[in-house]
Amino acid sequence: MRKLHPENYGNNQPAEDNALLREKLVEKHFRDLDLDQAHTGVHDAEFDSKKVYNNILNIIDEEVVPVNRSYTRWLVAASLITVLVMVWVGRYTILNYLSPVQTLEVAAANGSVSSIVLTDGTKIWLNGGSKLKYPNTFRGDRREVSVEGEAFFDVTHDADKPFIVRSGEISTQVLGTSFNVKAYADEHLLKVNVVSGKVGVLPSGNSGIDFKTIFLTPDQGVVYNKHDH
Repeated sequence: MRKLHPENYGNNQPAEDNALLREKLVEKHFRDLDLDQAHTGVHDAEFDSKKVYNNILNIIDEEVVPVNRSYTRWLVAASLITVLVMVWVGRYTILNYLSPVQTLEVAAANGSVSSIVLTDGTKIWLNGGSKLKYPNTFRGDRREVSVEGEAFFDVTHDADKPFIVRSGEISTQVLGTSFNVKAYADEHLLKVNVVSGKVGVLPSGNSGIDFKTIFLTPDQGVVYNKHDH
């Protein structure tokens, strides 16, 4: 005779749950019996306990299949979600591998002014003798460029990606504004002047200097002396 084990009822349910399930399945079996259409004398026949038992086992097997399928679907869904999360987290790494970001450089000749529009719509004017380095596309959580000399920036607003201008020992960070940066390599003064919006001036990452971020609003400016720090 076939033995019943807890695992036959799906996902290692507790013993009391299995007993309740067996009871319900037995009740279901007898409810499904078509007694009204039974042949005459069937009630007098010997009760076939083995046949009833096998019928109940078949019902149990039918009940277990949907549970296992549901569990399998859950595992598949969980696996897909995990893969999607990993792809989302590493999307920039994948993009950089498939299509590396290129650093471009533009320079303005002495006595002239050059202008450029970046991929985010930001407009930049370079004064004579100035250089600008910028990526051919912005990825990640920031937009970053570097300037040597003097440049005026009209930055396109993006609350999710601050715009950062590195100029020697200091960096200027904005979300969307217009300002001027003057940082010639052969001059000891670095200047930042704001025309519109709000600007934060702070030390560059590897500058070795330390001061709190200075926030500037329109018509305000800051001068940094490279010799005095």
